[in-house]
Amino acid sequence: MKLKIFPFFFMLLAISAREFPRWVYGARIATPYDLEAYWGDWKESVRKAVEDGARVILDWSEAGNSWKCLYDPCLSREIQKIRSKAEFVHSHFPGVKIILYVAPLEYVTHGLDSNGDGKVDPGKRQFSLFLNHTDWVQMGISGRRAVFFGSYPEMPFWVCASCEDVWLTPAHPRVRELHLRQAEKLAQSGADGLWLDVPFLLYDYGETWVNQWPDLGPDARSMFKQDTGKSLPAPPFSPDWSSEAWLRFVRWRYKLIREFIEEYNRTLKDKNRDFLLAIETSVDYTVALTQTASDPKDMAEVADLVAHEIGGVEETAQAYTWLYFLARLKAWRDIDLFLGKPSWSLSYVFSWAPDLENTVKLHAASLILNGFSYYTSGNETMSGVPNPSLRKRVFKWIGKNLNLYNPSILPYSPIGVVFSRRSLDYSSQGRDERGDYADGFYGTVMLLLQSHLPFVVIHEDFLARMDLSHFSLLILPDMRAISDEEAEILRKYVKAGGKIIATAQTSLWDELGRERERFALSDVFGIDHPGNLIHENRFGKGFSLYCGFSWEKEFLWAASPWDVEGGEASWEDAEFYRNKFLKLISRAGLSFPIKIKASPWMIPTFWCTPSGMEIRFVNLKGIRFGNSSPSKSSVEVQFPSPISASYLPFLGFWKIFPARANLNIEINFGGVLRANGIYLPQCFLHFFSRKK
Repeated sequence: MKLKIFPFFFMLLAISAREFPRWVYGARIATPYDLEAYWGDWKESVRKAVEDGARVILDWSEAGNSWKCLYDPCLSREIQKIRSKAEFVHSHFPGVKIILYVAPLEYVTHGLDSNGDGKVDPGKRQFSLFLNHTDWVQMGISGRRAVFFGSYPEMPFWVCASCEDVWLTPAHPRVRELHLRQAEKLAQSGADGLWLDVPFLLYDYGETWVNQWPDLGPDARSMFKQDTGKSLPAPPFSPDWSSEAWLRFVRWRYKLIREFIEEYNRTLKDKNRDFLLAIETSVDYTVALTQTASDPKDMAEVADLVAHEIGGVEETAQAYTWLYFLARLKAWRDIDLFLGKPSWSLSYVFSWAPDLENTVKLHAASLILNGFSYYTSGNETMSGVPNPSLRKRVFKWIGKNLNLYNPSILPYSPIGVVFSRRSLDYSSQGRDERGDYADGFYGTVMLLLQSHLPFVVIHEDFLARMDLSHFSLLILPDMRAISDEEAEILRKYVKAGGKIIATAQTSLWDELGRERERFALSDVFGIDHPGNLIHENRFGKGFSLYCGFSWEKEFLWAASPWDVEGGEASWEDAEFYRNKFLKLISRAGLSFPIKIKASPWMIPTFWCTPSGMEIRFVNLKGIRFGNSSPSKSSVEVQFPSPISASYLPFLGFWKIFPARANLNIEINFGGVLRANGIYLPQCFLHFFSRKK
């Protein structure tokens, strides 16, 4: 019997998705510097990585590290070296790709400050990027330029004691010109792509560069005025959150980064249409987004894919820290998928972790079962490997199960959780201590994962590009800053029969964070102002549930995922707030054809496939600080009618089950339950349509 599920699922915008070569899906990434014994022999290092199962080699070149290689003769010399390396990889290892690391906005030059006085040594001016091209450097709100030396306090590990570290602005025309010329050469070097590192505007850096809001140099201010008609004073000055010019500047900074990457990728493709651009970013949907002005959604739109850098469980951690890790992966993956993009990762399990093997396994299961490529470093240098034999096993397992990365596999969901960048920007104002919007957003994602509910994360920019009628429920966790146009989209959704749950100050601010006299959705909510109440309102054919309490934030604060040892976390309090939120959802009257009976620490995600449905599990039961080995746990999955199914345990082999309606499986670290014949008939239609 075929079970047809009404099409409440997240769908790829197929008409906008680029067709990617198969190698980008399930990429197994390694560097030639993972195994210290091979560092002296590059070719032998590559050979060993490929023998271990790597299919993508990430390498470094002076073209990506030295500002002198923005010019010849350095650039031409390095292009020849790259071409030689690419020829070796392609000729000796057919199908293996080589990509190059480039940091376009940061340049570290060694040996310029040998005496540690925070200045370029006499006689070394010609080697200093800052002294030769001061106007290329990002300027903060203090009027300072973003130049640093290793003697400065709290410098990151890659800024050595004698190093000069400079951050460039993409607003300077000469900076753009040189990068685009270099991009043309790199695209024709024989390599297969670039790994472009953190295109950030540098908000915080050590103790001497804090709350700086770059770029506020002359070129950036001129571009801003040309784009918006608004003027900003020359630094130094303080942010004025009552000024429309400042509010627009906060938004404009994203445009500066986005358009730089867009032009860079277009230049690459003009010379080599098959050349891949991957953007590495460590930014998630927290206050770091506002600070760096580099939204992973923007990067996924204008580059080929995003390589999400993520830490948090590098050693061992409490279970809520792992749950937060999964929530971050979920948000990134859903947004990448909407744009039709694969998701890569750079993540860490430090090789000195006390429960190393189990931490590596749980970490790998979390990434892979959520659809991310596997690239895990054993230290902060992007090289090293925590457990070489286990990585080889993981690479082999991925290679045998590449169908897990089939681009036709998409999340299934009747529930949408909306992320609002503008609410984050204008509520946090770039300050970590004001990041409660992000707490509520991630709290919502975490508690839904624990509650075994199928859902998808939606970026606010997608609302106008989607047919929202396919969602049974939209959740707006404290979505404070929305435009009149967004309010109308949501109003029409509810009027036509949709349901929303909104918390706290949702719709009280406009798109620039300015407070309204009453909710923009007051007619939908049936009330005008926030308050400590729960109010249900029928509107048109649908209804809204407004909750003045931010239980989703309280949940995250009780879980305290930032405290990896778990001393601040309270299971009882977190469960109290999770159940409070679940009661709101229950009032929406949703029902799901598939039911899961399992521990709240058994974390499922729901996927539709060409042959049916997959439920992918990561097991966090029994996880605690110092112990990354989950307790094997039973899961009961109930189907409306008997179906045939199979189960793939992480690092194991497929097991086939006879047709049945109730299925019990034992899960260790995680696995994939594949149910055949549960067809989602509109899974491959243009579920999201572009606005005409």
